[in-house]
Amino acid sequence: MNQAPRTDAGLRGVDGERGPRTAERTRHRGAVMLQSQAMDAVGALAGGVAHDFNNLLTVIRGHAEHLGRSLPAGDEVARRTDAILAMVDRAAALTAQLLAFGCEQPHQPQVLDLDAVVAGAEGMLERLGGGTLQVSRAAASRARCIWADRGQIEQMLVNLVVNARDAMPDGGAITIETTHATIDDALACRFGASPGDYLTLSVRDEGVGMDEDVRAHLFEPFFTTKPRGKGTGLGLSAVYGIVKQSGGFIDVHSAPGQGTSVVVYFPEAVVPGTAGDAFAAQSPCPPDGPQTRTILLAEDEDDVRALVGDFLELQGYRVLTGSDGALALRQAIDHQGVIDLLLTDVVMPVMGGPELAERLTSEHPEARVLFMSGFAPEGLASFQDGAPLLRKPFSLDALGRAVRDSLNN
Repeated sequence: MNQAPRTDAGLRGVDGERGPRTAERTRHRGAVMLQSQAMDAVGALAGGVAHDFNNLLTVIRGHAEHLGRSLPAGDEVARRTDAILAMVDRAAALTAQLLAFGCEQPHQPQVLDLDAVVAGAEGMLERLGGGTLQVSRAAASRARCIWADRGQIEQMLVNLVVNARDAMPDGGAITIETTHATIDDALACRFGASPGDYLTLSVRDEGVGMDEDVRAHLFEPFFTTKPRGKGTGLGLSAVYGIVKQSGGFIDVHSAPGQGTSVVVYFPEAVVPGTAGDAFAAQSPCPPDGPQTRTILLAEDEDDVRALVGDFLELQGYRVLTGSDGALALRQAIDHQGVIDLLLTDVVMPVMGGPELAERLTSEHPEARVLFMSGFAPEGLASFQDGAPLLRKPFSLDALGRAVRDSLNN
């Protein structure tokens, strides 16, 4: 999270002298910093593991789909391949939560009307809630907009509602509320954030509540109060990562027997009018075939590169491959002809996908670019500008659609 600016007012007492309150604030700030550093370290480890898993899951999914397509419907082996694909989906959901906690989930932010996102997910949340779901929105003179990834905000809402439901074994009401808030220096200092205008999204339940010790560990990965086999301990850690990646912070109010209120603060994105085209529907997949299009494929994982290359060649494309950005660029230089599409992993040794895309398109301006990634390290944002991102693990159908969309846009 962003650190609050250091000001004399935040460090001195009312009379301008340092005193017990100053020492207490200094200790609290140090504790916040240590906890943040520890969470960052665990998040980096979780993100690295999830990245490798996503590459493995991409290969498992691809070969299972190939096998399933060669079998008649109802075949026993076909049924087993379907079971493999279902397990891949479950494993992919777990790795997505690990990546979210580590702030390394592929992140494509846009201006979002927070109320519209909540309204769009309301039906799904009602089904998940298992009780009475109430949505409250404070009156607003303009759209309440944040700069965030829509899919991640929806994932955050699902995790918070499911957690609230599980905290009420006898049922009860879940309340979702959005409103404006202005954060002063004192509150900003408390959370290691920056003062200013925020939008809040709160999820309240009437459940069993938590004591101080549970609250202290609430967002740590794999921490759960549920019985063994009933929870992964990743839901709230994913919420933590999503909020942090979006520049916000979280406040939790709870006590045993008094329910829980989780309040998420997002920096407000002030824009004229509404979020508008942030919700534009994606165009359907064009029916055009591959014709004789040439695709430059850059991927450092051998099994992923082989799977994707074989699939594209079976679709009728000509495929040039490189195991890193530099080797792929050499293939482009040696190629005597047009390159229609660059399909590249984001993170590779020697030369990453964003640099490869920049250098290739300077020589081949006609080339479209499609990135693929299982994670997106903090600071690597240049791949988000204009080019689509295919998230690993992806299905072969999703790969085919993404390639056709990119070529026809």
